[in-house]
Amino acid sequence: MPGSPLRANDPTRVGSYALTGRLGEGGQGVVYLGKAPDGEQVAVKLLHAQFSGDTKVRARFAGELASAKRVAPFCTARILDADVEGDTPYLVSEFIDGPSLRQVVDREGPRSGEALQRLAIGTVTALAAIHEAGIVHRDFKPSNVLLAADGPRVIDFGIARALDATGTLSSTAVGTPSYMSPEQISGHAVGPATDVFAWGCTMVFAATGNPAFGQDSIPAVMHRILNQEPYLGMLMGPLREIVTACLWKDPNRRPTAQQILLRLLSHEGVVLPGAGTPAPTTILQEGAQVAAEGAPSNPYAPAGDTPPPGTYRNDLPSNPYVGDTPPYGRAPGADTSPPGPYGPPTPYDPYRTDPASLPYSQQTVPAGRRRTRPGVVAAIAAGAVVLIATAAVAGTELGNRSHNKPKPNPTGGRAGGTFRIAMFTPENIDPSNAVLTSDVFAAENLFTGLTTIQPNGSVAKALATEMTPNSGCTQWHFTIKQGTTFSDGSPVDAAAFVRGWNRAAHGNKGMGYLMTGIQGYSDVLTGKSTSMSGVVAEGTSGLRVTLTKADCDFAMRVASPPFAPVPSSAGDATNATFNNQPVGNGPFKVSQYTARSRLTLVRNDSYAFAKPKLDRVDISFVSSLDQSLTDFGRGQYDWVEVEGSTINTARSLHSSDHKLVTAASSTMTYLAPTTDKGPMQKKEARLAVSYALDRNALTTALNQGYTPATSLVPPAVPGADVNGCTACTYNPTQAKQLAQQAGLGPGSKVTFTSTNLATYDQLVTLVQNQLKSVLGWDVQVRRLDPAKFYPDMSGKDAAGLYRLSWAADYPSAESVLDALLSSDNIQRKNDGTISGTNYARYSSQAFDSALNTARATNDATQRTQRLQAAEKVALDDMALIPLYSHTQYRVADTTNFVGMDLDYTGFPVLTATARK
Repeated sequence: MPGSPLRANDPTRVGSYALTGRLGEGGQGVVYLGKAPDGEQVAVKLLHAQFSGDTKVRARFAGELASAKRVAPFCTARILDADVEGDTPYLVSEFIDGPSLRQVVDREGPRSGEALQRLAIGTVTALAAIHEAGIVHRDFKPSNVLLAADGPRVIDFGIARALDATGTLSSTAVGTPSYMSPEQISGHAVGPATDVFAWGCTMVFAATGNPAFGQDSIPAVMHRILNQEPYLGMLMGPLREIVTACLWKDPNRRPTAQQILLRLLSHEGVVLPGAGTPAPTTILQEGAQVAAEGAPSNPYAPAGDTPPPGTYRNDLPSNPYVGDTPPYGRAPGADTSPPGPYGPPTPYDPYRTDPASLPYSQQTVPAGRRRTRPGVVAAIAAGAVVLIATAAVAGTELGNRSHNKPKPNPTGGRAGGTFRIAMFTPENIDPSNAVLTSDVFAAENLFTGLTTIQPNGSVAKALATEMTPNSGCTQWHFTIKQGTTFSDGSPVDAAAFVRGWNRAAHGNKGMGYLMTGIQGYSDVLTGKSTSMSGVVAEGTSGLRVTLTKADCDFAMRVASPPFAPVPSSAGDATNATFNNQPVGNGPFKVSQYTARSRLTLVRNDSYAFAKPKLDRVDISFVSSLDQSLTDFGRGQYDWVEVEGSTINTARSLHSSDHKLVTAASSTMTYLAPTTDKGPMQKKEARLAVSYALDRNALTTALNQGYTPATSLVPPAVPGADVNGCTACTYNPTQAKQLAQQAGLGPGSKVTFTSTNLATYDQLVTLVQNQLKSVLGWDVQVRRLDPAKFYPDMSGKDAAGLYRLSWAADYPSAESVLDALLSSDNIQRKNDGTISGTNYARYSSQAFDSALNTARATNDATQRTQRLQAAEKVALDDMALIPLYSHTQYRVADTTNFVGMDLDYTGFPVLTATARK
């Protein structure tokens, strides 16, 4: 039975309703599970006696509840009955069988991806319905959102206002402090905008596990609501923009619930019928359909076979406002109204009466690809954005792993069936040797480690039930889920993780470089030791990791393949038998593998978490994506990788049939200047190059959907200092002045080196021409074979500019900054060459100090601030010259399959993919 049994003093009947159990208790009264005369279960709320009042008060109360009963039944718990005449007033509503959002986030962690998107749509649909009936909720919060099997439902609407009408509550008592609007706190008039503010706070809690303005003392929370910016954590993409706009201090600047719903529905790809602004009922019907159809059959019920929980919360502060330092580095006294997509800060809100004018933003969301290992030919490219429109809102947007589809996915999908994929050939499918994105895709479906990266770029617990760093993040302790096995039945315990990590450290093909910083890694790498001293099993369930330098993002790093466990049969990293038929503990296992030809995966029934619905995944490795795209059109494949020249073909063929899938990528293309010698040694020369480049003209000419760079860290990576690159603006006058200061007047010779792949020919020519046109330089282009490119950039004669495309190994600003610019990643050799990934040879005490301080900062908000401070140092020096960020394009059979949202490497999440 839901809830708990009745207590000794509880009534057993109220009116015509039999009470069978307790559902909860709060400041307004006690909620009971009841049974109506027709046998239907209902929720019966007995209000405290203090709310009874006199006859006039009861009449007002009855009027408010009568209005609430008229709310359209979209994503709400309808009020069915009420009695305001008895000694104890009560009301009866639909019984929603599901936990509250608060309970789910506390138990499982934050929501992300499609679950978060549909939560947002369902709850704002409810608000729009409530507001349409002339009701203001006034107490919208996570505990008033119930997560039912058919989608989220909002409860207790109308009650707060009804209670307030009695005069027995003060205005500031109506609401929960962490979710109250500035006008509520100030005692000003409240309206629908108050609920919109609370909705924004609730979405932050859903996405991060923390209230937007903290949860310590009530005065401190109220002070922040009135005076400071919200903490938005890893909430990214269009939803971050919407939430930001909802949290304006001025209620007149906030969008309405209907405007938010229109925006979210267009993001989902739902096309509303009719011309002009759709009728409110039509909008609500669409919102309710999206929220309900995307829900699994029982997505929130506790079970032993549950998926890994939500975003890892140990790296989030319990109070993100420790010290009351506003996040994102805004100076005290600055305008604290959050910027948003609904217009500049003006006394007026032009969107209150004209939903059609709602703009789209070009902000992207966390995604990502692994960096391409030097020497491996890989065409890293992206394409144009998908155009999606509604009758009232139209624009161009990069979606958060969204499909451009005509209507939402059906509920959950069916079990069984085969999913057919065409993709580039992986080099290795075992975790110790994986390095390419295709390698990572295979390894992550065959093996499950301590943590996992969610599609939105956040980190979640997987086999780690607890993970705790010390105060300086130089030592981590992980507790491993007990009782799980590899597909051969051998145990997945602490020893299996130690074995897997050391196996990867010994290898020379994979991503073992991610173990740099673990105590003893260098000894293993050089053959002085067979195991890392910093990785120690403590019994069967404990793993202690000691680092040589602080890393508070380490929990995200260990989601990568080299940190997977392996059984004792794995042997060392050169064991071809295991590497071609790896025995893993992931959601799938290998049925058949032919290198460079085909991989067949089947469901692993011993998987520790929710089993995939697919029986089988057939993966064909192809050399021509153009041919596989043609074969997709013939029905040969259900999902096809799209890169390079294939992007425009895919856009032309599949934008209209809604089979084009897009996601932002953590890939960025830069010009890497050789900073220790040659013409780019002076920062003025590097800044001159940056100001001389017209990035808008460049990306327009390339016509691949690139986004002009405004930061050094890709904007898809959480923590990027978006718009922090002031020198990324086109300013020929400033460019010429800086070139003169660097001693590089017209006619100066500067080399520009790239690979000889046709993919980059146009870019090289465009950059060459822009620098020649603005600065008058003699830019000499060198095109090298890919196998020679990285050795040349690392060689003793390197000078000038190099084209460099880079993707984060995992979606962390620290990962990008450390790999590309830390002095630790320059190893100088006696012959004048370097090793390491700091190809610019940039060495700055100020940058290293800022980065190392950030790495040792456990508080997530402060860590982000300090990473952005490090990024600013590098941008002021123009250590790397960012050109543009990338987008991922894929095609998928959205007609017959659901759940094909892209993971952060750009591949489908196979555990969510299912037949319609």
